[in-house]
Amino acid sequence: MERIFRTGGLAIAVCIAWTGNATAGRAEDLSLYTLDAPPMTMIEAPVGEHAHGFVADIVVEAARRAGYQTEFRFLPWKRGQEEAAATENALITPLARTPEREAAYTWIAPIYPLERAFATLDRPVDSFADAKTRLNTILVGRGSAQEATLHGMGFDDGRLIHAEIGVSDVDMLRFGRVDAWFNSIIETEWKWRRSGQAAPLVFGRVLYTDLIYLACAKRCAPDLVRRLRVALKTVDDDGTARAIQRRYLGST
Repeated sequence: MERIFRTGGLAIAVCIAWTGNATAGRAEDLSLYTLDAPPMTMIEAPVGEHAHGFVADIVVEAARRAGYQTEFRFLPWKRGQEEAAATENALITPLARTPEREAAYTWIAPIYPLERAFATLDRPVDSFADAKTRLNTILVGRGSAQEATLHGMGFDDGRLIHAEIGVSDVDMLRFGRVDAWFNSIIETEWKWRRSGQAAPLVFGRVLYTDLIYLACAKRCAPDLVRRLRVALKTVDDDGTARAIQRRYLGST
């Protein structure tokens, strides 16, 4: 595994190349754009070598079966989405299929359903109306589907706070720098638990659920899409996807 760290502005770009278990013939390289969103995708995973989150691992296995090897590109999410959309045959995950993104990508296949909710340290926030009344500051990922949802629900940018490089999103909630964190439940729980926090998180009601996709650039070879779509189905059908999820999530 090779890692190349390079800095640009406030962001740190990480490129991780992994050949997987490609067969004797030289497999074609595919760039896979992603972000550090554990336990779905992550730069460092606790479950073994070449493990980069359960969504990433599922994609890597499908790519291997389809005859490809993957090169991870961990970038700030907004920038990663822009580069992936503009790069021929580039893959991207974990990406929610939102109306704003629909025309920018070729949507290969769904991988996992993701529940979104507000997390606080006190009373639950059970609706967007409740959030507008009670919350002055909301932590949300820059360029994320959650951010787009809040904008669509009428939340202005003055209320939305983004964790910058070197600042932990867990610490922002823990130390009261934000009133709530709007994110996927699975990622929020994972980060909170892994940080060793003793205080319990309070989740409001699930406000919506969407499917996380593997997508490709708009200029994506039809044969590549077909092969990956078939391979992802085999990974699901033979139980491999579920086994990979269990490595990270237990029996859930």
